[in-house]
Amino acid sequence: MSKLKILFFALLGIILINGMLLSQVTPTGNIVGKVLDDEGNALPGVAVEADSPKLVGKSSTITDASGSYRLLSLTPGRYTITYSLQGFNTFIREDIVVRIAETVTVNIEMTIGVMEEEITVVGESPLIDVKSTTKGMTISREMFEVLPRGRNFDTLTSAVPGVNVEPWLGGISVDGASSAENMYYIDGVDITTVDVGSRGQSAAFEFVEEVKIVASGFGAEYGGALGGVISVLTRQGGNEFHGEILAYYSGSALTGKERDTLRLNPYDVMKAEYVNYQDMYGKDEINRIEPGFSLGGYILKDKLWFFGSFLPVINPTTRHVEFLSDPPVTGDYTRKRHNLNFQAKITAQPFSFMRIGASFINNFYKYRGSLPARAGTSNPDDVWSEYGFDYPNWTASGFADITVGNNFMINIKGGSFRTDQTNQQVVASEPRWYMTGDGMDVFIGTPLQVPDQYYKVRYWQNHARIYETEKNIKYKSHITADFTYFTQLFGEHSLKFGFSFVRQGEDHMSTVAYPDYPDIYFYWNRDCIQLGQNLGSGEYGYYEVRGNEATGVFGGVWEVHNDRWAIYIQDSWTISDRFTLNLGVRAESEHIPPYTSDLPADVAADFKPMSFDFGEKLAPRVGFTYDVFGDASFKIFGTYALYYDVVKTYSAAHAWGGFKWKSAYYTLDDYKWDETGMGNYPGDLLMVRDHRHVSFDTTQPDMFPCSQREFSFGAEKILMENLSATVRVVQKHLRYTIEDVGVIVYGVGEVYYQCNPGYGYSLLTTNGGKFDPKYPETPKAKREYWGVNFSMEKRLSNNWLAGFSYTWSSLRGNYSGLASSDEYGRVSPYVERSFDVWHMCYTKNLDPLDGPLMTDRPHFFKFYGAYTFPFGLTIGSVINAMSGTPITETWSVLGTYWYPFNYGYTREADGSLKKSRTPFLWFSNIYAEYNLKLGKYRLNLNVNVDNLFDIATSRRLYNYRTLTGLAVSEDLVLSKNWDLDTPDINYTQHPRWMMEQDFYPPISVRLGIKFIF
Repeated sequence: MSKLKILFFALLGIILINGMLLSQVTPTGNIVGKVLDDEGNALPGVAVEADSPKLVGKSSTITDASGSYRLLSLTPGRYTITYSLQGFNTFIREDIVVRIAETVTVNIEMTIGVMEEEITVVGESPLIDVKSTTKGMTISREMFEVLPRGRNFDTLTSAVPGVNVEPWLGGISVDGASSAENMYYIDGVDITTVDVGSRGQSAAFEFVEEVKIVASGFGAEYGGALGGVISVLTRQGGNEFHGEILAYYSGSALTGKERDTLRLNPYDVMKAEYVNYQDMYGKDEINRIEPGFSLGGYILKDKLWFFGSFLPVINPTTRHVEFLSDPPVTGDYTRKRHNLNFQAKITAQPFSFMRIGASFINNFYKYRGSLPARAGTSNPDDVWSEYGFDYPNWTASGFADITVGNNFMINIKGGSFRTDQTNQQVVASEPRWYMTGDGMDVFIGTPLQVPDQYYKVRYWQNHARIYETEKNIKYKSHITADFTYFTQLFGEHSLKFGFSFVRQGEDHMSTVAYPDYPDIYFYWNRDCIQLGQNLGSGEYGYYEVRGNEATGVFGGVWEVHNDRWAIYIQDSWTISDRFTLNLGVRAESEHIPPYTSDLPADVAADFKPMSFDFGEKLAPRVGFTYDVFGDASFKIFGTYALYYDVVKTYSAAHAWGGFKWKSAYYTLDDYKWDETGMGNYPGDLLMVRDHRHVSFDTTQPDMFPCSQREFSFGAEKILMENLSATVRVVQKHLRYTIEDVGVIVYGVGEVYYQCNPGYGYSLLTTNGGKFDPKYPETPKAKREYWGVNFSMEKRLSNNWLAGFSYTWSSLRGNYSGLASSDEYGRVSPYVERSFDVWHMCYTKNLDPLDGPLMTDRPHFFKFYGAYTFPFGLTIGSVINAMSGTPITETWSVLGTYWYPFNYGYTREADGSLKKSRTPFLWFSNIYAEYNLKLGKYRLNLNVNVDNLFDIATSRRLYNYRTLTGLAVSEDLVLSKNWDLDTPDINYTQHPRWMMEQDFYPPISVRLGIKFIF
């Protein structure tokens, strides 16, 4: 075929997927190597052909003058490679395993043969990618099918060294980073949510072929991750028809006894207690039923394949509730949740040099009905059965892989990711009244006793806060292309150039029903303390209103989009047969728009509150690998890299006019709470506080983007066939972050500066910043992670696989990342509370905070393994054991929580400081399946058990020492001359102080059945 025709068809492949979203992660692998004769001479002209049940068509090439060959853009799977040359015996290598984004090196020798016989070698698939510096783990289908697992692709990520699920950080933490710092891909499409950086879509394991988790040593093609990159490749068809009919069941009947709950007594705010709601009211009746089927095969053999899966989830929950009302009311309430999950994929090889494909994944979800609080503090008259929303959620993707000869490859991938919230079932018909503070019980037996018709237990509310939500659309669309060229110049070069364009946006309309039905909080028997000032109270306390004439709209209104460009180039330069130098650089440009149309008159229409150009996000990547013995059995590697975050839009919505939140505070002078609202707000107005000042004029124009530096060094060694060991040392240093750094303006509230803590606006005016010199200067955000991983992996062979790892790590500083571990599970990128007020990064003695962060776990042990018996039984297990986490004593000061004794310390009764941690935690999960052969079909019966030994370790101790905000002024804090026993600061110790909570969930079982054909 002429070069002109090749170019024509290459362009045709691009056009076929034009307009689809393209990603920066290539979910394919490569096989490369050299062919020599038995005297060590290069053999040019050898026909090399790779075949696999996972590859549509075949991949073929011819060795060049140096005997080198390259089989590019291969679908992960097991391959058979055939080498043939006239006059030589045909050589066949079987069971060569290719994984996502890995390059497998297979060198062979061919012998002269008069009869031209076939020589077949089975096994000994290379375990080490001697050209790559990335470290993590690839979880293949043959692996995850025999291990205990949840129903979504990310539930096995904790088997990877350095990776853990951390509730304090809101999800998966990789090498100490927070959950908001990972990037997620399905079939190369970025499914990371636009606003908070979480995983935006699910994919059941029945959809999945392979999951790759990269923890360090990313090449220049990867962007946006300070944590890890989690990439999923979905299943595809083949040259034979295969499928399965399946069903899973789990629920309360297969779950152990509920854990105790730590709470404050609903009638007495000063009484902390453990209650077991199962003992009190019975279990919630939960049933999760997941029937489904999948089918894959061909439309045209070796040309056009298809695969599809349909897995709906039916998940009703019924709760028996005994309301704390007078007269008592009891009832059973049901919430019905339904997921419509399905996947469809087409792959094709229209020409020998081109593969194309497209896939679609749907996660539509809806619920109908809501559940009252188990404590019985809800309103029995609420319309519980009528609540509900629909949540559309889908990803579309496409790809084209084009190879031109033996040394040029084009990869084009695309797709689109979109979520929404629609079809609201209930809208507000009255204000929401919420009872908090000390509760009405404190007035019993006094002249202020509340009459029975107005009495409500603490935490009672007439209905949940009802936003009138028209839409909550979030989407991401992008286009990317990679070009790879292999050449010889003082060694072999694999030159790769790529670019991408991303458009993402949000269309949001969700507010409290303004102005008639606002949100109203009643703080019974409490003084209104705002920003350290005691504003006083009425006879019964005070109340707060959000969404009336004094405050304006409460909620979010915005319609925005922004664009992001990225370009990169990298070179994998094999200088000798053993040493490879990886050099690359990535550059990105992005901007964030204002989230309001109410711009000041002097602001241009194209105003961009935050913008970074290519020069400001220039990320070098340098790495090396050394194949010690030249046979891919022992590799030493090292990397240096800079990584930049992709800005999350949650901060923009809250800083630049999208989310509107003013609170009006009034004295509570009367017990007739139900007469409040709808234009009537009795009592004296104490203050209107704006919690979301629009920060255009307080946004630093020359900020540094959020970034991290990484060093890693390690070694991999094959110990025996299918068994390898790895040692990795990694150090990650946070260079800059972006946060809202606050200062108190009395009578107004907190005024925030969007900037880099420790730089620019956050400095004192004497250093060119915006802060009064009376304050300590804002310190730089600090997060230092050191980790040493040792791991061993036994690849599946002889009916078993296994892995073990030990990680020693240290995570220290004053800033946990884009999700904050200072508050349990808070994920608010760029607007966490770490620097909300100047004092939050200092101890009570005004020393800068610096210590073990809340997810520091010095020791972490992991084991996984599975064995298949000859009679069809498979048993697999995952065991994790880990250090507890630091406990930090916390006070509420100046309207915020404050960490006064440095991280990891609490104060004893005598005033001495004590290092504290939660208990050591371990758990074990197990999976078992039995396969019964029915002719050429199989019946699979399986059971998955989480927390086999029903471990009930506490994962958190209640660390908030103060029950209410302290009446401590800024001047008093600056003086350092105060303590909890200082008169008139309103100190009451929280009754739950240092009590155990958040116990590890009980044993749970999931049953499954599959008919496989």
